[in-house]
Parts: sequence; C-alpha cells; structure tokens
Amino acid sequence: MTTDRDDNLTWLAYQYVANELDAAQRAEFEARLADDQAARDALADLVLIHEAVGRQPATGRDSAIPATQPLTREQVIRGTAPRFGSQVIVTSAAALALLVVVSLLLRDDPAIEPVAPVVMTPARTIPTDGDPSSLIVLWQDLHADQFLVDGDAAGLVDESAPAADEIPDWMFLALDASVEAAPDLDDMDDADGPWPADPAEERL
Repeated sequence: MTTDRDDNLTWLAYQYVANELDAAQRAEFEARLADDQAARDALADLVLIHEAVGRQPATGRDSAIPATQPLTREQVIRGTAPRFGSQVIVTSAAALALLVVVSLLLRDDPAIEPVAPVVMTPARTIPTDGDPSSLIVLWQDLHADQFLVDGDAAGLVDESAPAADEIPDWMFLALDASVEAAPDLDDMDDADGPWPADPAEERL
C-alpha cells in the first residue's frame, strides 16, 4: 500500500510539474502540499529530475532523422562545416611548414664566402716582328701579371721584390749580343749574296 501510494503521489507531482492537471486538481494538490511532507518531497524530487533532463543535450532527438526525410541546407552546412574547417586548418599548417623549410634551405650560409665574378680581359697583342724590343715588352707583361697574382694571393705588397718594370742585366747583354751578331746592311755589297729587290723598283 505504501508503494502504491508513493507511486501515485509521484505521478501526481509529475502531472503538477508538467501542467497536466486542471484547475481543481491543481488547487487540491497545492492544499495537500501545505500539510503533507511526503507530497513536498515528491514534488522536490520531480523538479530536480525535470531540471536534470532539461540540461542534457538532446543529441538523440536532433540526430534521429527519418531516412525518407531529405536533409535541409542548414543540416548539410552544419554537418560539413566542421570537417571542411579542419581540412583548411591542416592544409594551411602544412603549407606554412613547407614555406619555413624552403626559406631555411634558401637562406645564405654566412660560412660560405661569395665567389667573385670572373672578368674576362682582352688578350694583349705581343709584337712578333723580330724586333729585340718585343722581348722587353713580353718580359714586362709576364712579370707584371705575375706580380699582380702574387700580390693578390698574399694580400700584402713585398717591397723587397723587384719592380715589374725593372729589366735584368742579362737581357740587355743578350740584346747587345744579338745586335752585334746581326749583319750591317750598309756594309754589305752585292757579292755577299742576292738581296731581295725593292718592290718599287720592280714595278718600274
């Protein structure tokens, strides 16, 4: 009897909370609440249960869509937007990481010295007419280039080194000997050998 009475009281309290009683039944239950502690306890329990159920997310009710009902535009957007947003975030993060790696690889290494550009200079024309002075010109050119290369490699100028324009004594001796050994055309006559005729005389 007690259990049946408690069940009936709980059901009555539920109807009162759910506003399912008419005016007379509500007035009778409110008058009972003023004197009956059990009725007050049953009403308090029903209020707590009702609030707990109302605070839970109604995921089952919202997600339970009949198979025959087509999805609306709002449902499609709401279902695909989080997935699309996560894909955009992952793609952006991957692109940013790739950009950082490429910038690190292309950054100039301070330990590597820049290579100076090679400047091509035109070759010098060395006299080849058999004049002994061509030897002096060749000597000066070769030693001037060697002096520049050695100075660039060492980074210092050696004051004790001979100047590029200084010509050694042995070269002067060799030139004097070659001049003395060469025959004098003024002292030679026709008997010493045939000589080429003057092109101007041949034309005459």
